[in-house]
Amino acid sequence: MNLPLIIGHRGAPERAVENTEKSFRAALEAGVDIVETDVRLTSDGFIAISHDSDFSRFGGPDRPISRCTRSELERIVLKDEEGRTGMPLFMDEALRLFPETLFSVDLKDSGSRIVRVWSDLLHKSGAERRCRTASFNDRTLKYFKRENPGISVSLARYGVVRLLLSTLLGFPRSPGAGEGVLQLPEHAGILRILTPGRIARWQKAGWKVQVWTVDEEKDMRRFAEWGIDGIITNKPFLLKKVLASTKLQES
Repeated sequence: MNLPLIIGHRGAPERAVENTEKSFRAALEAGVDIVETDVRLTSDGFIAISHDSDFSRFGGPDRPISRCTRSELERIVLKDEEGRTGMPLFMDEALRLFPETLFSVDLKDSGSRIVRVWSDLLHKSGAERRCRTASFNDRTLKYFKRENPGISVSLARYGVVRLLLSTLLGFPRSPGAGEGVLQLPEHAGILRILTPGRIARWQKAGWKVQVWTVDEEKDMRRFAEWGIDGIITNKPFLLKKVLASTKLQES
């Protein structure tokens, strides 16, 4: 059985403040194959790493990142519920600090501005082949694909809906240029998206299927047994242990 990729959701939040250098280093220590992260633009055009629109959840100001300069954010000390601390990280720093790491980067801002800045950073840093770009906003992802033909992306909402509809009709569509990866939750509200049958059909159509966000051991085992291609988790150390277990290896 081929084991799924280990994808650290915002690094390794089980060990460090999410989306910080410490979290990314912990994820690599755990043995992740890919680091998943989120980015937003500062007011002066730098790409800050953050899932939330501000840093208030970690003791920072409640002012949106989009209204802060890089230098302002660099003076913030983040602190999570466990009392662990870290500093805001920027994507240019992450690419420099982790030159061999594969990233899955979710553009949290919408529109062409973040696409232009992110595209410019990708090309200037030579990181086109080790970064996959994602966005929940279909127009943002469409603009990125137009500006960067062939660079790896994962489907946005409308693309997922189209895939689900084509699957229900019996003819799941194949990946287009630069596509090939699906990052999906098991459920969206009352709708169940992932089943063993759908995973197998999408893989047969040429997709790599990754699931988010899986933190329970029983679910990690279940998805691995279903043949999922990647598991996105806040607990990469636990997932590494689960995938290395003798029972799973022999199943």
